[in-house]
Amino acid sequence: MPVFTIETPSGQKLDIEAADQGAAINGAKQWHAENSTKPPATLKDIAIDTAKGIDAGVASGTAALLGMPGDMTNLAAKGIGGASDWLSEKLGLPKYEPPSTPGPIASALSKIPTSESMGKEIQNRYYGGEKPYEPTGEGSKYGKSVGEFLPGAVAAAATGGGSLAGNAIRYAVAPGVATQAAEENLPETSWKPYQKAAIGVASSIPNPARLVTPIPSSAAKQAAVATLADEGVTSLTAGQRTGNKALQYIEDAASSAPMAGGGASRIEGQGQRQFTEAALRRAGTGPEATPEVLTANQGRLGQSFNDLAARNNLTPDNHFVNDIVDAARNYRKVPDSQQRQIVQGYIDDIVGHVNNGHMPGPQYQEMRSRLTAQSNALRGSDPTLSQALRDMRNALDSAMGRSISPEDQALWQQTRREYAAQKVIEKAASRAGEATSEGQITPANLRNTVAGENRGGYARGEGQFAELARAGANVMTPLPNSGTAQRANAFHLLNSALLGIPQAVGGRVVMSPPVQSYLSNQLMNGALPNSPEARRLLITEMLLKTQQQPTAETR
Repeated sequence: MPVFTIETPSGQKLDIEAADQGAAINGAKQWHAENSTKPPATLKDIAIDTAKGIDAGVASGTAALLGMPGDMTNLAAKGIGGASDWLSEKLGLPKYEPPSTPGPIASALSKIPTSESMGKEIQNRYYGGEKPYEPTGEGSKYGKSVGEFLPGAVAAAATGGGSLAGNAIRYAVAPGVATQAAEENLPETSWKPYQKAAIGVASSIPNPARLVTPIPSSAAKQAAVATLADEGVTSLTAGQRTGNKALQYIEDAASSAPMAGGGASRIEGQGQRQFTEAALRRAGTGPEATPEVLTANQGRLGQSFNDLAARNNLTPDNHFVNDIVDAARNYRKVPDSQQRQIVQGYIDDIVGHVNNGHMPGPQYQEMRSRLTAQSNALRGSDPTLSQALRDMRNALDSAMGRSISPEDQALWQQTRREYAAQKVIEKAASRAGEATSEGQITPANLRNTVAGENRGGYARGEGQFAELARAGANVMTPLPNSGTAQRANAFHLLNSALLGIPQAVGGRVVMSPPVQSYLSNQLMNGALPNSPEARRLLITEMLLKTQQQPTAETR
């Protein structure tokens, strides 16, 4: 029977299946009489009604999904039949009449499930033969429309076509609401089914996640921001957190306007101080890398080494002897004319301590300091000798580490770590730059220092500073140039967007905590991915519904 859309006196539109228009009007009057006196629906009533609509829609959508092969076959057959009739008419040939007994191919095609047959199967199996709930209220109508798209979205997600939640929102909720709204508001014309289909597909194109997360950042950027947060570096602009250069220019332009508050420079400056503190914590000092702070920390570490050496002696075990022999053997590869007596002199000194069974802590401390200074001094002029002296120094440190008493072991390891960090910070603090002269360790200077010390180690993420330096360089690198043109464009953009509101107000708004939090949030980053499979199912289902939907004349 045809379906008629009748509008009640209250403005409610009802879809009524009836033999003719008169019967449909009578049904609408009866429904209005029964429902017009009912009290307004409560939130609970609406929720229940919507849930029933979703249930009915899921049943209908499942039938459509499972019956899609049969529906497509029937649709293709109709197209072929129509083309055959048209061709016969044009050529003046008799119209083709199918055989009364179908052949094997036609018989096989007729057994392919259609949405109609699957709907009856679902109705018999899950609803006891009764028809699913027929929506009457607004909630259930929208619920059914959404429910009809859910099976396809779930099926696409199950086959790797996007996330379940993302598909449900983008390819079920959005087209379901859009098509139902189109059904209620579009005029009744022969184009309405096609208009609904177009609106349904179009509604799935915008990504709703962009309303929540307007500027998604890469996984690498998010990891770098998380690393900095773990180090206590949390004062970052939204542009820095997302890595969006255009946003960084807008932030800089907005906050640089007169009376705008300088929000970007203030946030970045605080972040730079936090980064410096994170670096200096590794050396056991802070908050700034000024000459006074570094000098005091160097004295503290030196005194700690002296105290440890005064309480402990180095025990020259076999491991130590083998390390010294290896260092000397490697140096012996140098031609005799190029060898220097300094290596043999150290070996002679060490042999005496080996024979005595121990090396007093103060003598160990004095020898390793000399080895370090001489190795550094010879790094450029005689790198082979420099490496030999460094290997001997490392052998001394390793042996002392094994000789330290259990009570001093933790302090020994901590002092060594902090001393190594102190040396890295001293080099970073000696580089050029306005921030460096003010006692700040910039990410670029730290990265260059760490990479210069050991490029391979930095690339592999080894060492105390590699991860911090990499994250800082990733997130906190300043804008690449003066940005005159970009800032001018940003100012024009702000003026247009703010409709003449003073730039100072605009700057404070852009850099305000709520706006910065909104621009930098990553709550929906990747939550609604593109899903070609879901989009294909959506379009196919829309096309089938368009072909199956009655026209305005039968409604």
